[in-house]
Parts: sequence; C-alpha cells; structure tokens
Amino acid sequence: MRPLQLIMSAFGPYAGRQEIDFTKFSKNGLYLICGDTGAGKTTIFDAIVYALYGSVSGDVREVNMLRSRYADPQTKTYVELIFSIRGKKYRVMRSPEYEREKARGKGTTKQAASCELEFFDGHLPITKAKLVNSEIESLIGLSREQFKQVSMISQGDFLKVLLAKTEERTKILRGLFQTAPYRSLQEKVNLQANEEKAILEQMDRDLQEKIDRLRLYKKTDTFELADLKDLLLQQKKILEKKKEYLNHVQFDYEQQLVVLGQKKELLKRIKVFKEAKEKLAVLKKTMSVCEKERKVLEEEKLQVEQWKEQKRQLSTLLRQVDEYRQTKKNVSTLILEHEKIEKDQKENKETKKQIEQDLIYLNDLQAKEAGIPFEEEHWQQQAKKLDQYNEVADKKNRLEQSIRKEEKAYLALREKYEYETDCFRKAQMAYFDEQAGILASRLKEGEPCPVCGSCQHPHPATLSTNVYTKEQLDVLEQQVRAIQQATEQNANRLKSKKLEKDHLCDLLDQLRNNLCVAEQIKEQLQCIEERKRAQEKRAMQIQESRQLLEKIKRKEEALEENLRDVFTKKTRYQAELDKMKDVGEKEPQLRKEQAEVEVKINRYEDRWKIFEERWMKIREEKIQYETIMAQEIGSDDGLEEQIDLLQKKQEERQNELEQEKKSIQELEYHLRNDQDLCDQIERLEAQTKAYRIQLSELKNLADTLNGKLGGQYKVLLETYVQRAYFDEVLELANVRLMEMSEGHYELIRFLSHSKQSQTGLDLGVIDHYNGTKRSVRSLSGGESFEASLALALGLADRIRAMNGAVACETMFIDEGFGSLDEESLSHAIDMLNGIADHRLIGMISHVEMMKERIDDQIIVKKDQVHGAVAKIA
Repeated sequence: MRPLQLIMSAFGPYAGRQEIDFTKFSKNGLYLICGDTGAGKTTIFDAIVYALYGSVSGDVREVNMLRSRYADPQTKTYVELIFSIRGKKYRVMRSPEYEREKARGKGTTKQAASCELEFFDGHLPITKAKLVNSEIESLIGLSREQFKQVSMISQGDFLKVLLAKTEERTKILRGLFQTAPYRSLQEKVNLQANEEKAILEQMDRDLQEKIDRLRLYKKTDTFELADLKDLLLQQKKILEKKKEYLNHVQFDYEQQLVVLGQKKELLKRIKVFKEAKEKLAVLKKTMSVCEKERKVLEEEKLQVEQWKEQKRQLSTLLRQVDEYRQTKKNVSTLILEHEKIEKDQKENKETKKQIEQDLIYLNDLQAKEAGIPFEEEHWQQQAKKLDQYNEVADKKNRLEQSIRKEEKAYLALREKYEYETDCFRKAQMAYFDEQAGILASRLKEGEPCPVCGSCQHPHPATLSTNVYTKEQLDVLEQQVRAIQQATEQNANRLKSKKLEKDHLCDLLDQLRNNLCVAEQIKEQLQCIEERKRAQEKRAMQIQESRQLLEKIKRKEEALEENLRDVFTKKTRYQAELDKMKDVGEKEPQLRKEQAEVEVKINRYEDRWKIFEERWMKIREEKIQYETIMAQEIGSDDGLEEQIDLLQKKQEERQNELEQEKKSIQELEYHLRNDQDLCDQIERLEAQTKAYRIQLSELKNLADTLNGKLGGQYKVLLETYVQRAYFDEVLELANVRLMEMSEGHYELIRFLSHSKQSQTGLDLGVIDHYNGTKRSVRSLSGGESFEASLALALGLADRIRAMNGAVACETMFIDEGFGSLDEESLSHAIDMLNGIADHRLIGMISHVEMMKERIDDQIIVKKDQVHGAVAKIA
C-alpha cells in the first residue's frame, strides 16, 4: 500500500479541507513531517489509518472524537485516501459519526457514519463498513494491529516490542506469524488431558461406590477382588444347602396338606347326607299338595277354551271396525286433495298468464339491443390504436434513455481519445528528441560519426532514463487508433438512434390525431360489456320462461287426470261407508268385552305357568337328594378333632417354610447383587488401569506442549515455533542495527534465568566493544530507539518475505530521533535512505539536522482560532 493523495475535512485540528499530495515527493520516498507541538502532525498518520481501517493509529483517541472543534458547523467531517497496491489505484472515503446542527430548527442531531471504497478498474464501489474493512485487509494482507506493528513506529510505543517479555511478545508475534493454531493445539491437548483426568477420577469414584454397595463383603482398608470372589463362592455353597433343606420341609408340608384335605372332604359329605335326608321328607309332603292343585287347574281348562273362542269372534268384528275407520279417513283425504287440485289449477293459470307477458317484454328489449356487436367492434378498434400509441411512446422513452447512455459513453471515449492522443504525441516528440542520444550510444572510438564524420567523440549526446522505443510508440499508436475507431462506432450508433427517435415522434403525432381519450374508450367498453351481460341474462330468462310454460302445460294435464281419479275413488269409498255404518256404532262395547275375556285367559295361564315351574323344581330337588342318599357314608366320630390338630401343625410348618424362603431370597438377592458388582468392579478395574496408562502419556504430552515439565525452562509450543520466526527477524534487524551502531550492538534471544516464568522470546544484546551480553533494558534512550527501529524494519521485511500477499510499501515513524546523537542520527538517516528506494517512509521529528538532511517535508502550523494547516515544502 502506497498513499498517493490524502484529503482531510474538519478532521482533528484541521478545520477545513486539507489536501496532501504524496506524488509530489521525490523518488527516494523519504519525507519529514515537522511543525509546532500539538499542531496535528500525528493526525496525518491517524487519518491514513482511519481511512484504511476505520480507527486511528493510537489507542488514546476514539473515532467519535475525530471531528475538529475549529470546524464550521456546515463543514462535513471525512477523510479521503487515494492509494495504490501493485500498480492498481483505489480510493477510500470514511466519515465518522458526530453531532451536527439540525438543518431545520434548533439543536443538534447525529450524523451517521459512512464509508465507500472505489475501484478505478470499473468494479462497482463498496459502501458497507464491514465489507470495506474486509476488502482492504485482503488487498493489503494485514489487519489494523498487524499494520501498526509492521508499518508504524508510534510515539511512545516503539519500545513495546523491544522491551516486551516472552508472554507479551508471544501475543504480538501471534497475529504477525499466524501461530494461533499452535496455541490452540497446546490448549486443546491440555484441555483434553484435564478432561481425561476428570474421567479417571470419576472412574475411581464409581469403583469405590460399587465397593461400598457390596452386602456380603466386610469393608476393610484395602479391597482385594480375589477375597470377594472367594466369599461369593462360599455363600453359593451355603445357599445350595439351604435350598435342599427347604425342599425336604416343603415335601412333608404338601403330604400332610393332602391328608388334611381328604378329612375335610369327608366331613363335608357327612353333613350334606344329613341335610338331604331331612329335606327329602319335607318334599314328599309338598308334592301331595301340588297334586291337588293340578286337578283344580285341569277342571278350569274347559272354561278357558270357551273364553278363547269368544276372543276370536270379537277380534273379527274389531277388524271390520278398523276397516270402517280407515275408509272414513280415506274419504276425508280425497276431499282435501280435490280442493287442493282445484286451487293449483287456478294458480297455474295466473302464472301462465304472467310468464307470457314477461316473454313479450323481454323479446322487445332483445330486439332494441341488436346493434351491440357493431358498437363493440368500433371501440375495440379505438383501444387497439391506443395500445399502439402507448407501445410507440414506451419505445421512444427507452430509446431516449439509450441515447443518453450512448452520449455519456461517447464523451468518455472522446476524453480518453484526446488523453491518449496527447500521450502519444508527447512520447513521439520525446522519441524524436532522443535520436541523437540513440546514435551516440552506437558510436565507437576510432569509427566515423554518421552525422559529422569525426572519428573522435569527446562529448557524445546522452540518453534520458525514460526513453520510448519504436515498438512502444507503435503500441501507443495502435491504442490511439483503437480508441478512435471505438469513438467513431459510438458516434454512428448515436446518430442512428437519434434518427429512429425522430421517426417515432412523427408516428406518435399521426396516432394522436385520430385517437380518443383512454378514459372514454374504457368507459364505452365497460358500458358495452354491461349491456352484453344484460342481453345474455335476458336470453337465459327467455329460455327459462319458455321451459316454464311447457312445464305448466304438462302440470295442467296432470292436474286434470288427478282430479278425475280422486272423484272416482271418493264415490267408491262413500258406498263402502254406507254399508259398514252399523258396525262402527258398536265399537266401544266390542272393545270392552274383548278386554274382559283377555284378562280371564291371562290370569289362568299365569297360574298354570307358576304351577309348572314349581312342580319341575320339586322333582329336580327330589332326584338330587335321592342320589345323595344312595351313597355310603361313614361315621364322623372324632373327625373334627383330628382336622383341628392337623391344621395347627400345618400352620407351624408354613411359618417355618416362609422364614426359610425369606432367608434364601435375601441370600440370593445379595449374591446376585454382589456378583453383578463383582463383574462390574473387575471390568472397571481393568478399564481404569488401561486409562491410567493412557492418561500418563497424554499428561506428559500436555506438560511438554505447555512448558510445565519439572526442572525445565517454561517454553510453550507456540513460543518454540515463534522462536524460529523471531531468529530470522533478529538476523534481518541486526544488519541495520550493526550499521547504525557501527558494529557496537547485536540483538540476541536468550532464556530467562528463572524456570518459573514463561521464557523463550526474551531479548538481549551483545556489546561487541567489551564482549558482554546483557538485557535490552540496559540500553540508553538513543540506543533503544536504534534497536527498536532495526527490530521494526526486520519484522516488516520478514513478514513480506513470508507472505507474498502483504502489500505495504509505507512506513511511519513518529518521534524518537531526538534521543540520538549527531553521528547516530546521521547513520539512521543513511540507513533509512537506503531502504526508501522501494517504500515511502514518513517521519515526525523536531530535530534540526533532519530538516537539513531531508528535502521533502510537510510543515504543519497551528492557529488558536482557525486550526491547523499543512503545506508541502
């Protein structure tokens, strides 16, 4: 990155618009910024860093403090920087957020921050802050912090890198040499080791927890897995003996239980036999009573048959009554139906008359609207003409936009053509001016000159450094012709489009003369559309009315037929009513007699049914008791006492069985639990042992990477990698330090005397005058500045060599030269002059010798009222 032009407006101490053109400096690239204290010298560096990264170079001032307190309220605050990278030009403009007066009314408002990165190769500009920052970092290859370390030696900060301890220097070098992955690796391994250690500790706790859960094993200070296995084997043998004893007791218990059951069954059968004997005697008496009741029921059976015959006769008469009632109902229904048909016939005639009148009216309306198609065709032609007019107008507008673009492109090509033509002419004149030098370069002593013929050439003409060759002139001429041809083509296209535009204007005038207003066309078409819809609706109404007329005619015929049918049925039903008149009058008496007969029959049938159910039950019980009496049953003398004695003994045996089962279950549970735990403990001990070995190796690796090995220097993996880069930086820095100090000092890296603190990047010097090695902190102020300057330059050179993507051809040095004596200052300027051939170096200083030695200067003056002003001297 090489700055070409810097513009500051209301920025820092600069109240107005301040422009600095870096292209005016001489080619050696070394320039000085001098002026009053506090005038705004460092602000120039701040403006460049702010334009690139959106923040200032130092850490004291913040972005929201950048607006000048001297600025006019209407003046905008911004910084604009034009710079080049690898031959390509870019322009970046940034404006910070600040308070300004309102455009209307009183008070202030916040002016939002803005930024823009512009490309000079035709790319679209970028206006979002994050995208601008990302693009600039990608172009330069450095972040803001890296840019400050590599390209800026700020006032008061140049000793930070020199005097930093290993831990601080590691942080600085991390961003410059991209060693963060090594730091992540050592932290990751250390974290993994800690996690593995925590897992192992958890495994130990799990192992102890399982040991504590053992039920049969007695806890001791030391646990042995073999002792637990022996104990479990002994308890299994005890369990087998207990099971054998339990089976013996269980078998004896079950045998006695069978005997007890047999005795209880015998006692039960004896009791049933006695009850059956008593109940059988009672049943015999009940059966004799039932025989008498049967005879009475059979005698009443003849009377019941008479009642049933009477019931059948009454049912026949009542059916005739129901037929009479239904016929009477049918006659009433037919009378109502006859009246309804006559009413429908009347309504049908009225509806028919109304529909015929509606048809006449609708047909008249349809005849009046017969001319709609012709009107619609006329207005559609008008609409097509309007569309054609709009299409031509749109085409004319697009053509006018195209003409404006072509005119703009033509002007740009014309300007480029004039510029390239001017450059070609200048190059051609320079080429002709250098012909004498070209001929002189070919002269040889003793050979005649092709111009004057002399064989001696005491004062031959010399060539300039920037001489165009014939081939270069031809290339420039071809470029000019190509641009001229493109300009002529553009002019021809522009002329053609203007002719087409004139033609379209004439066509629009012709169309406008015979065209109605768009609103009128739209209104007429809508009106015609509504009339068409009404016409279609009337056509549908006419069709529906005709269909309805046909339907009414069919309905009239159906009504006439229904009327004749109703009259015939009514006459027939009325004749039947006259015949059944007498039966209908006797209905109440018939129904009363039928109810009385049904009650008598039901009463008799209920009595018979109850008797049958009772008789069947008595017979079944008699057969059951007789079966029981037929069996042989022994005596029950002393049987109950025997049962009581056996029950007491069985209860005792049952209690003994339950206690023994409980004891076996507890032992089995404890055995299963301890056996499972034993298996788990055995597996866990094997896993813990293997894990402990693995953790030991991982812990050793973590301690090595993080510098925690006992008795060793505390050198981290990242520091170890950075030492290789740092040694290369020191090698480059010592070339310049030896030059500035005339071989007095050389920077070295050494280990700290203490093994407790982090080391590996501590910095010292070799004093070649007395052969001693000591810390850089022992250097004087001037010597420290020389060492810092050399270290910064070496750091920048190493980063450029390591990363080809870094494009930074600029360095800023803020103060520090005042601590150097005259001879050291001279050496420092000589050294800076040597490296300024390929980079732009800006320095801030009040030292008079530097003002004398450096020709290119930016002089900054301050005014208590109007702010600072910078001029190039």
